[in-house]
Order: sequence, then structure tokens, then C-alpha cells
Amino acid sequence: MKSTPFTKHQKLFLQKHKELEGRQQAFFNQWVDRERVKKAVEFLRTIEYVPTIFRKEEPDRIGNFYYATKVVRKQHNGYKATKELIVECYDDFKTDKAIIVEGTVGQGKSILLRYLHNKELNKGVTLPIFIELKDADSNIPIKDLIIEFIHESLGLRCDEELFDTLLDLGLFSFFFDGFDEVEYKDRADLVQFISWINNRCAHSRIIVTSRPGNEVQQVQGFEIFSICPLNEEEQIKFVNKLIHNYENVFQQDYLLRNIDSLSIELRKILGSPLVLTLFSMVYRNKVKVPESHSEFYQKLFDTLVSEHDGLKVGFTRPTKSNVRADDLKLILENVAYSLMLKRESTKEGFKLLIRHALSELSLTAEPEKVLYDLTKNTCLIQLDNHKYRFIHENIECYFAASYLKNNADDDDAKEFYETCRDKWSKWYDVLLFLKDIDKIRYCRFFYKKELEGLFEKKLLPKVFRFTKSSSLIVAKNISYIEVEMHDSDDITVVDTHSLIVLMPETNFIFKKDFRQGAYPFERSSNKKVNLSKAFNSIGKRIKEVGRSRQREFKELIEANCTKKKDDSVMFRVIALDVVIEEFELEDWFLSELNKIPLDGLKSSYKELLTLLDKKQVTKARGRFTV
Repeated sequence: MKSTPFTKHQKLFLQKHKELEGRQQAFFNQWVDRERVKKAVEFLRTIEYVPTIFRKEEPDRIGNFYYATKVVRKQHNGYKATKELIVECYDDFKTDKAIIVEGTVGQGKSILLRYLHNKELNKGVTLPIFIELKDADSNIPIKDLIIEFIHESLGLRCDEELFDTLLDLGLFSFFFDGFDEVEYKDRADLVQFISWINNRCAHSRIIVTSRPGNEVQQVQGFEIFSICPLNEEEQIKFVNKLIHNYENVFQQDYLLRNIDSLSIELRKILGSPLVLTLFSMVYRNKVKVPESHSEFYQKLFDTLVSEHDGLKVGFTRPTKSNVRADDLKLILENVAYSLMLKRESTKEGFKLLIRHALSELSLTAEPEKVLYDLTKNTCLIQLDNHKYRFIHENIECYFAASYLKNNADDDDAKEFYETCRDKWSKWYDVLLFLKDIDKIRYCRFFYKKELEGLFEKKLLPKVFRFTKSSSLIVAKNISYIEVEMHDSDDITVVDTHSLIVLMPETNFIFKKDFRQGAYPFERSSNKKVNLSKAFNSIGKRIKEVGRSRQREFKELIEANCTKKKDDSVMFRVIALDVVIEEFELEDWFLSELNKIPLDGLKSSYKELLTLLDKKQVTKARGRFTV
């Protein structure tokens, strides 16, 4: 993105100077001074330079690495439009209204806003004002802060009267970054001011960035756009842009090959620019790509707390807290586990978690400085909406799992796994990591018991046969859904149909090891039990019951279903066990379940038994007695 001369703004200010009168025109004389305009534009151009985790040595120009962001327009009912817009400038939003861009941690809201600010600056048709809201002084009204910015930072004389007049003349465009980082007590005043600007000067260009679900999204007269995650093709293009100017051709080749060879499960976590950048830092050299999330997150941490380029052997980046990298990892694990237990992530609450971790590990350090290291050096935790969060929920789950693996003895592990049998949904992702890094205890204390609870134990491992009680557990994880299509009047029913859907709510095994339909590109799905054929048969039988006992069936659905309306479509959802028990279909359903091929599950169970047998043999031989 080529910079344009400041002369465009000099012409713009001369034009506005002619539109002013009397005292205000005299007051505005500074704005047409060539040197002052030049310095103001040069200062605004510095907003495009930001420090990046990819190149920590010096700020980098956003134009060097910006990859065009895709957004979707949010409808008034909260749902997103299907058409994606590629954003390279303000006009790409295709709206005359003010704009809110929303996204979660690491999706690139601030980078997008700075990029658009610089594009607006280069056009020279407005004076773009960029305000980083997290740095705003809560004791000073936002309007006064902007006037102070114009006067002090840009060197252009301005008071409230002149500001209001120039606002009416359409001189300014506004770029407000990070509404979610504003203190809660100050948000109402900020919303009022942004709304005032928008109402006073309807054609002013205004963009606000925020995470979803904040007060600013309720302001009338704004269009809301959500940032889209990067798909697989975009991930490759993003990385090409990121490394084009910095890495040699060999590193580019290694990195692109590494990304392309990842499993689909790992590609899913690379949808945010921040996580993808971190991946690029780790795997831009000739390093074997990870086969699991656990391997990736371990390597990610090692890279972030040591060298930035993977080439400086033995170099470890100094920490502000003077805590060693190994201890910083232990703190991160402790905090992640505490977050899973308490979900306390406010600023002060997070410092308490760090203080607790330091105490438990017998480490001496200032919690504030440790927090700095966790957010600035590891980059794995970021402040978002006044709460500290891991940049991806899976990273939190990995470090929580690592804490359990490294700190729980067998008795503690047994207690954890047994209590997880009732609370597995909260700990699901943690359990999947433990499957990788704490395999024997995971299998012995948890997975084996969960699996055996579904089948007649005396027949295992040769025969896998569901029991009558376990078949009802299965039925709780399957939903019968009636879909009702309405006409434009939202009353007249134009079409109805029903379907059977796997919705694991009460059983870990059904979420982990069963699937509905084919996932040809997902490696882990190869061993999963495919329920599609069984669901076709089950769906036919349920429809027959619905036709033959229509009144009773309708009453049952109406009394027990969960309703959801999406535009002109009504969904009625009911757990299948309610239907089965009401119409005494237990024996039939059990018979249908026992027709399902369970080859993948049988294979997993045999691997589990082999693993546990090897452990017992090793123990019996006195392998660890010296």
C-alpha cells in the first residue's frame, strides 16, 4: 500500500478554510500551514506501524503483512448473512451507515482497523482519527480526548467550537478500536458520544471494533459485521503474505508443506490469524509437523518462551518476572486448571490465580510481572472484554490436562477421572488431551469404565451387545426433530419433514466414538461408528408410529419438545428416549442398536486392553525396582 503525499490533506484543509467564517476561520489558519499539515499526516501514518509477535525486534508496517479480511453482515435478528465481503477499504462494507466490526480474540480486529485508517488517510478526503479506547483516560470525556489528540499529537489548533463545526462540515472520519476494553462504568458515556457523532453528521465515516455482545452493538444506525475465520485455502494465502518479506525460500517451502500436511482437526484451530501466526513461528523451519493438538501446543510454548526464529541454539528470551521458562509453563498449567474449575478471569481475579500458582509452586515473583510474561512473552493469554482468556479454548484445555498429568498421583487421578464421569461435558476437551498425554490412567480410570458401561460386560471383548438400560442412555443422545416451513405470513405451513440427529448430551462415548454421516477428510473419524444407516431405519419406524398414532404423537411432541424459530422455520426437538418409552419401543430399539457394526469401537477396546496388560506385565516383572 503506497503512501500518498500530504498535499491532498493540504487541499482538503484549504477547502474547509473557505467554508469557515470570522474567528473560526482565523483559528483554522494553522491547518493550512504546509509544514504543520505535513507533520500531522506523518504522525497519522505511524498508526500503520505495529509490533508483531512474528517480528518482535521492531514495529512493522501493516501493509507488509495484511491479508484481506472477510466479514459477513449481521442481520437484525442476530443471524449472519451468507454473503461474505472481502474488506480492503471502507467502501467494501457496501453501506452508508456507521460500522461495527466484531470478532473474538486473535481475529485481527485492530489490524483491520489500522489498515483501513491508513487507506482512508491515503485517500485524503477526510482527516481520519484513530483512538485506541483501552488507553483512553476515564476521567476525561472522549470528546475532549479527541480534541486534545488533534491539538497535541497532530499539532493543529482546535477547541470544542471548531471541532463541532468541522464535524458538521464532514472533515473527520473516526476509527475507535477496542470498545470491549473500555471499563464498564465508562461505556454508557462512550456509547452516547459515538451515537451523538453518528446522528449529528450522518455521512461521517465511523468504525468501531469490539468483541460480540457489547453495548455498542445496541446503538441505532450502525451496521454490524462479523469477521470470518480463515478457511484452508485462505490459511495458505495468509501465510504466504506473512512470510513473503521475511523468510528465505526454503523456510517458506517448509512452512507451506507443514500446513498442507496437517490433519483436518489441526487445520480447524488455525482459523484465526493470531493462532496461524504462532503456528508459522513454530513450523517455519524443517520441523516435523504435529500429529496431535498436544504436540503442537507443547512446541508452541517452547518456541514462544525461547527464540523467535528457532535458530538461536540455547537462547532463552528473558522474562520480566525473572521466572524461568520451565516454571512459567508450570504457572500456566496451574492457572489453566484453576480457570477450568472457577472460570474467574477478571483482571484482579486472574492475578489471584497467579498468586495461588506461585504459592503452590514455592516461587517468588510479582504476579503483575508474571501476568506480563504470560500475555506479552507467551502471547497465549490476551485481555478480552476486561477478562483474561487463552487465545484458543483448546490451549487452555491442553495446559489444564498437562497440570493434571504432571501433578496428580494415581489416587488423585482416579478421583478426577471418576468425578469426570458425571461432568464429562465440561471437561471433554481436557479428557481428549489426557487421552494423548496420560493415556494409561485415562484408559484405566475413565475410558474403560465408560465403554464397558454401555455393553454386557461378560461378553466383552468378543461380543459388543447393548443392554436395555444402556439403549435408553443411547436414546438420550439422539434427537427426533420436526421441521416446519412457514409462508411469508409466518403462519401458513407450506412444508414439514422430520429427521433423526445425533446430539450427544449425556454420554462421553457417544460424543467421542460415534458419528452421523461421513467425514472423508477427518482422520480421527475412521474408527468412529457411523450411525447413518441405523438412523434411516429408526427414522422410518418413528414416522410410522407418528402416522398410526397421530394425535398421541403430536401431543407428546408438543408437551416435551424444545422449540426454536429461525426466520420462517420452526424446529421442534425431542430426545428419542421420550418417544421410545411412551410408545413402548424399547425392545425394537435395542434390536436396532445391536445391528450396528462396531468394528472401530472393538478395535479401540482391544488396544486399550493391550496397553493396560503391558503396564501390568511391566509392573509384575519389577521393572521399576532397582
